Amino acid sequence: MPWSKLDDQFHDHPKVAAAGVMATGLFALALSWTADKLTDGFIPTNMVRRLAADVDDPIALAEKLVRVGLFEKREDGYQIHDYLVYNPSKEDVLKRRAERQEAGRRGGLRSSEARRQPDDEPTAEVPDEATTEATAQASAEATASANANPVSRTPLPVSQDQDSATHSAGSAPSKREKSPQRRQHDAVVQAMRDWFAKQTGIDPPTVKSANQRAGYSKLWWNPLREIAEKASFDLAVGKDVIDESLMALKSVNITDPNSILKTARAIADKRRNGRDGGVKLKSVVDVIDPLTGEACRVEARL
Repeated sequence: MPWSKLDDQFHDHPKVAAAGVMATGLFALALSWTADKLTDGFIPTNMVRRLAADVDDPIALAEKLVRVGLFEKREDGYQIHDYLVYNPSKEDVLKRRAERQEAGRRGGLRSSEARRQPDDEPTAEVPDEATTEATAQASAEATASANANPVSRTPLPVSQDQDSATHSAGSAPSKREKSPQRRQHDAVVQAMRDWFAKQTGIDPPTVKSANQRAGYSKLWWNPLREIAEKASFDLAVGKDVIDESLMALKSVNITDPNSILKTARAIADKRRNGRDGGVKLKSVVDVIDPLTGEACRVEARL
């Protein structure tokens, strides 16, 4: 899913102060809608009325945003001022989606081939060069876009598996010789990583230094490997656990696979133990509030 961006100084901008709370609320809703519908910042007049249906005169709010410089008047609606300066275009979003889908398709094919090979035959290393290049390019584009209008995001702490600290976003966790089974397991984790990125729109980080490798291991590889282990390295089950975790935490700010780890554990354990569907499990998740930047705990019911 695409993301629209608000600068962390938006609250203190003179245009926002001049617009007032109600008009600023319309602006925020319009920003979310145009990112969702990929209209490159254009909002039709009828959508303005729908977004502000609970006020007496929605068009008056839109005209106020025009006067303060947050909207620009168009023949059939309004254009968010400088939208494409701070947000990706429809073309860029669709290109990144296609790259992630292709990477996920390749990962799924490699995982399927690996499971069909006999135990005494070696499996291919993953991911291939093309997949790594596509992921790195998408991550670089996302980083460049975020730097143009940054939003503060704080990574979440998690215990680190020291044995996996040397792997990167474009390679399996260790350069030493691996058994065929280990390679098969790594292929499943790589495919789950691609699936998480596809479902959330969050690209894996680019890894160029030891510290970056450690951060990737801590927030990406280790949590995904634990989820894969709980899914018995069954890719279809692993994808389902990720999807159910994202659904259970849909109101929480997700930043990386570590953000869903506790909930994913509970979901995977529920599946493995065959508990009755009516039993409600609870998972307390440590998250960062996207508005205040403060740490907080959220209870997710599964």
